[in-house]
Amino acid sequence: MKPWTRQQGETTKAHAAFCAYLDLGPDRSIAKALPDGASTGKRRWWEHWSSKHDWVRRAQEYDAHLFNEKLADRAQVQALALQHVFDTTSETVAELVRLARFEDPEKPSQAAKVRFAACKELLGYIGISSKSQVEVTGKVEVDAKQAAIDKVRFVDDVMNSLNLTEEQLEELDAALEADPEL
Repeated sequence: MKPWTRQQGETTKAHAAFCAYLDLGPDRSIAKALPDGASTGKRRWWEHWSSKHDWVRRAQEYDAHLFNEKLADRAQVQALALQHVFDTTSETVAELVRLARFEDPEKPSQAAKVRFAACKELLGYIGISSKSQVEVTGKVEVDAKQAAIDKVRFVDDVMNSLNLTEEQLEELDAALEADPEL
């Protein structure tokens, strides 16, 4: 039985008074819950019911229940948003990989530029830039040379996963040499 429902031995009038008290939220009090112009006798009954039926504890449990429901709703919204981000990321990466494999026999140099731009964007999207980066954790600096070697290995792994032919890789290199702004 939920604490905010009518309890065993609680009269209908006592429960109705409790509901009026409960509806006031966390800043509730018997004085605020009583109807305007309530008699002293009515106030005493409400205080008696409050004590006898443990209104304060029941209201706290109700507040906790509402709070947990809000947290659950918020967590569900966050989970949906996160799923959207993952879906969007997957779609973006898939599109970049598709473009990295792009071929146009009629315009091979344009195709090479598209492939190169897609590869560059893909690497940027997954956190690889052409600039040397040194990571700092507290006061400990990661060896920049090793980081560069690791980055080159990672780039090679990504490029290999694209299944580009030697000819396509040469076209990418030629496109880079011809237009360093790519």
